[in-house]
Amino acid sequence: MLESRPQPSEVPSAGGDPRQAEAMDELRRLLLGRQQERWSDLARRVEDPSLRAEDVSRVLPQAVARCSKQDGRLSQALAPAVESALRTSIRRDPRVLANAIFPIIGPAIRQAVSDSLRRLVETLNRAMELGLSWRGLAWRWEAWRTGRPLGEVVLAHSLIFRVEQVFLIHRPTGLLLVDVAAPGLVAENQDVISAMLTAVRDFVKDAFRTTPGDELSTARVGDLDLWVESGPHAILAAAIRGQAPVEYREKLRRTLEAIHRDEASTLAGFSGDSAPLAFLQSNLEECLEVRHRTGAEGGGRSWKLLAVSSVAILVLVAWLGNTWWQHRREEAFLDRLRTEPGILVTEARRSGGRLWVSGLRDPMAADPASLAWSARLSPDEDVVFRWEPYLALTPDLTLRRARARLNPPSGVNLDLQGGALILEGVGSPEWNREAARLGASVPGVDRVDVSGLSHDGAAQVQRLVETLQRQTLYFDTAQTVLAGQVPTVNAVVEAARALESLVGRLGKKASLVVVGHADRSGREELNTRLSQQRAEAVRSRLVAAGLSPEFVQGVGVGSSAPSRPQSPTDAANRRVTFEVRWVR
Repeated sequence: MLESRPQPSEVPSAGGDPRQAEAMDELRRLLLGRQQERWSDLARRVEDPSLRAEDVSRVLPQAVARCSKQDGRLSQALAPAVESALRTSIRRDPRVLANAIFPIIGPAIRQAVSDSLRRLVETLNRAMELGLSWRGLAWRWEAWRTGRPLGEVVLAHSLIFRVEQVFLIHRPTGLLLVDVAAPGLVAENQDVISAMLTAVRDFVKDAFRTTPGDELSTARVGDLDLWVESGPHAILAAAIRGQAPVEYREKLRRTLEAIHRDEASTLAGFSGDSAPLAFLQSNLEECLEVRHRTGAEGGGRSWKLLAVSSVAILVLVAWLGNTWWQHRREEAFLDRLRTEPGILVTEARRSGGRLWVSGLRDPMAADPASLAWSARLSPDEDVVFRWEPYLALTPDLTLRRARARLNPPSGVNLDLQGGALILEGVGSPEWNREAARLGASVPGVDRVDVSGLSHDGAAQVQRLVETLQRQTLYFDTAQTVLAGQVPTVNAVVEAARALESLVGRLGKKASLVVVGHADRSGREELNTRLSQQRAEAVRSRLVAAGLSPEFVQGVGVGSSAPSRPQSPTDAANRRVTFEVRWVR
């Protein structure tokens, strides 16, 4: 910090004369006024941090640029601060750095994924060709028969040519400078190969009459062809398996010419140390080529056979799957048929592509054709029935037979308990008298109880019951929510209120049963649960509309009573219906 200069008032006045002191002050202002202002401004800029930062910011970019050109001290000094700032920024909001490097990392990731997918497709194509084609099977058989590795057999049959090794040899000394080998090959005794090649070249020159400039260009050793190109200072040799094209020799020439053009002085001054020429390995690696026959070269028939075989296999699998699924449906249908009351299956056999079922059937039993439709089997096309009639005295069938014989009106319920047929409800006097006589003639009925019958208001009760039985509410697939259908709900509420009031005045007890149904698109236990939920949803709606909770009941019957058995998944089967039951 600069020392502050003494102000005029702080300097002792000369002689204590005020006028003289004032003159001295004026003289000082005239001589030092501008300098004092600069000193004051400089002190203010040095002492004020904001002004000092502003001054430093003006020269900081130039200072950083000059320092970075001189040495690495600035980078070393800034590295900890930059690393700490990056860690803090990433910890606070990683998206900042992610957005910054996205333009770089995005293309790199896409390129990596693209290369990986391309290699995967090539691998799959190769595996398909070797694993499923007739040619691949033949190669596997040959490998097993001869004891050779499969890779060696595939290489022998599918290879056009492959350059297995490339040598760069110093011409004057015959020493090996650089060599490369194809991936997967382990090169051994390269120096011996180099010396042998040099000896062979010298032998050819000495043993045969050759003109000046003639050189050994081709030699064959077993399955390998050796192509040689000679230059002033070096020789380039390639070991080739298969039939290489003529164009490949031109590639060898261009490579050798490039080496001589760029490294002529190094080759001319070669003294036995090949380390300075090791970088030429990349030039030689460009000469390592491999070429296989494509699938179109003689493989058209294999792919056609593969396509035909694949289609045949798919057809066979589809046929076996359909047969297995048909067998499962038939077995499930037979299991249900055997448990159905009033049906006795004595024989079930398959003939002519159809299931033939024979046995005994009560006329009141469930219709086997409807059960077949529910199991997704077509009567006469998938199933043929042969039934003999008989009477089953089970309570359910006896009750069905009694309903068919008596034809009770809508306001009357029938029940069977211990052989006694119990009639309850409101019927006409004529029907009540006839029911007592006809009920005793039903097989399986020992006696008829008509004590629960009444004839007061019979016509009105029957009309209300029939009105309720005609109402149906529908649901969407797998849904339990009642959407819309307000007119139907209002009709049910109005008829149910009138019936509840009428039954109370007659001194009877009855209940309105809300019956939920489901289609057969799922398992039966799930369908039963779904139908119960639908019944409860409608019951809650009716109770909310004013009906007594004790008067309304909800029951789910699953898919056991479809309205359209021929179409088990039809929308008409997803419904709620209404019944009236009399209570003793």
